[in-house]
Amino acid sequence: MTKRKQKSTSPFSISKSKPTKDELTQIAKVPVMIDVLYGTTQINLYDFIKLKAGNIIELDQFFDEPLELCVNGEIIAQGELEKSEAGWGIRITSIYSKSKRLNNLGKACYEKGRK
Repeated sequence: MTKRKQKSTSPFSISKSKPTKDELTQIAKVPVMIDVLYGTTQINLYDFIKLKAGNIIELDQFFDEPLELCVNGEIIAQGELEKSEAGWGIRITSIYSKSKRLNNLGKACYEKGRK
């Protein structure tokens, strides 16, 4: 019995050769959206429907706890809120290694592509 090569379900073809400098330059220009997660909560549908301007929703995080920075839903760093010249920003206090960030980004993009 011979083994058949399994067809890839990925929308991307994976090359075993190293990417060229030009390819890496193009990839590095791809924009990524960073979301800052301050906290979460869960409420029932009835309370959700009753929400109006001026209501306060209590979160599961205290004011002085680190914020989570996410790319495509994957946490890549933590930081704290800072006032800047342009308004507000995040000072990064800890960040995953480059390889872990790229791995998380790739995993999230692959999962997003499968939906």
